[in-house]
Amino acid sequence: MSGEVLTSHDSIHVRIKRRRQTVFLLCYPTQPVGVLYQKVATVMNKDRSDIRLLKANLILQEEASLRAQNIGNGEIIGLVFKVEGKEEFETPEYESLPGDAAPTNTGAAGTDGATGAAPPVEPEGASSTAAS
Repeated sequence: MSGEVLTSHDSIHVRIKRRRQTVFLLCYPTQPVGVLYQKVATVMNKDRSDIRLLKANLILQEEASLRAQNIGNGEIIGLVFKVEGKEEFETPEYESLPGDAAPTNTGAAGTDGATGAAPPVEPEGASSTAAS
């Protein structure tokens, strides 16, 4: 942070969610996401390499700032842990708090595992080419 003086008015809060847990963190938009990773790892008593933070099912990059990854005040960020004994991570899943926007992925069946979105369904009789 190039000599910039930050005040409490510059801070934002984000919600980190995993299953039935929510962690509220106070941070600055100019901070690298790596700061969030470290804070969450400490709070969850996990090794940094055993967690992953997600926004809309995209892995947040540690080097980029919160602002660069479009993380604003009140943002909901998903948290997943590495599956014990494997080199893979859990499926994102959390419960909403009252007043939350609909979650981007609840881990429900019938969703695309990569994006959490339901697979596209083409209406009956629809064709990929336009009728003339």
